[in-house]
Amino acid sequence: MRSFHGWAHRALVSAAVVACVAYGSTVSAQAFPDGKTINLISWSAAGSPKDVMARQVAKTLKKQHGWNVVVTDMVGGGGAVALQYLLKQPADGLNVIAASGSLEVALETTLKSSFKASDFDFVSQIQTDPLVLAVAADSPFRSMADLVKAGKAKPVTISGFGASSAEHLFASALAKQGGFSMNWLPYSGGSKAVMAAMGHNADAVLGNLSESIPLAASGRLRILGAATAESLTDPKAPSFQSLGYHDAVRSLWRGFIVKAKTPEADIAALSKAFAHLTDDPDYVAYTKASHIQVAYLGPADFEKNVQKNMAQVALDLK
Repeated sequence: MRSFHGWAHRALVSAAVVACVAYGSTVSAQAFPDGKTINLISWSAAGSPKDVMARQVAKTLKKQHGWNVVVTDMVGGGGAVALQYLLKQPADGLNVIAASGSLEVALETTLKSSFKASDFDFVSQIQTDPLVLAVAADSPFRSMADLVKAGKAKPVTISGFGASSAEHLFASALAKQGGFSMNWLPYSGGSKAVMAAMGHNADAVLGNLSESIPLAASGRLRILGAATAESLTDPKAPSFQSLGYHDAVRSLWRGFIVKAKTPEADIAALSKAFAHLTDDPDYVAYTKASHIQVAYLGPADFEKNVQKNMAQVALDLK
């Protein structure tokens, strides 16, 4: 007959072995991304604010965490090419789209038949960028009143990112309120739209403040109006509200989304990293130089904000 003490000893040894194996597997497991490469995908053309943001974020994540992050531009279809690619990848958090507020409009218009908000998990919003209307410095339009007057005689051409984008929707709202006609000229990136206006292939460009301010400061662009709460002082430009346009404070958020059903731990790791971008002085210098507003939102608040904005877009389209 086996002694109780002998059985107990063997049981304790076995338990210790199991515990050691379990403990070893725990300590050897690495946190996300476990040495794997993170692919940041931008659906805007190279040099656009979203592309610049993605590259700055990739550089900062490498610096702060040692993560290997690459940036891939996937332009086409107003974001459809990038979104289709994302949904074909595993839901592992390693493919991350650098998105903007244009996604909210696209999901209610051009991409409505192909995608829905529930296809994605919203990781973090990290910044906002007000919209402005600008013209080439040598444009005959010296003010918003000049553009409106011309647009009442015949349609003016306004360039900007994407068809049925947030920029397009806002430009249409300005035209409706101002009582002038306009034709929208879409481009795959904001930088290309700016170049179209500067090259006189468009009468004006509706884009981001971050793109327009450096060019206005160098004397190459003139800002006719800004979708900001207050008028701009440097460079000097009126807010649309001060010109009599109502509901004319508009900024585009920029942030990151992943495929739906990505593990919560992976989303939490990404979100935490995005929250600490501003701990890096080089990243802060980039936001200040670009006149970008730092506006972090975590997963729950980010998704809630997107849902609220999409509901407003649906009402605006009626």
